[in-house]
Amino acid sequence: MPRLLRAEGEQAEAFEAGESMTHGPRDYDTRIWYSAEKGDECDIAQVLECLGIMTHGDTREEAAREIEIALGLALLSVWDAGIEPPVPARLAHV
Repeated sequence: MPRLLRAEGEQAEAFEAGESMTHGPRDYDTRIWYSAEKGDECDIAQVLECLGIMTHGDTREEAAREIEIALGLALLSVWDAGIEPPVPARLAHV
């Protein structure tokens, strides 16, 4: 059965009968900071457990929305490839 990608608001979710992703985008810790560097002048967001996933936006809210989308798509990609994503730090000790 093919996997379906559904955008709900600004969040992507994967659905398949009987399956679900282990961790969702909101399980991961992100860091958002303002870069005043000439040419940047924007808010930058980064997933702490996946340092290669970064986005930016004109506001903190936009950067937060963009990082949630980017992380959701990255998780969907590794899930589709059969790769176990990194365990979110907040769930690692549970």
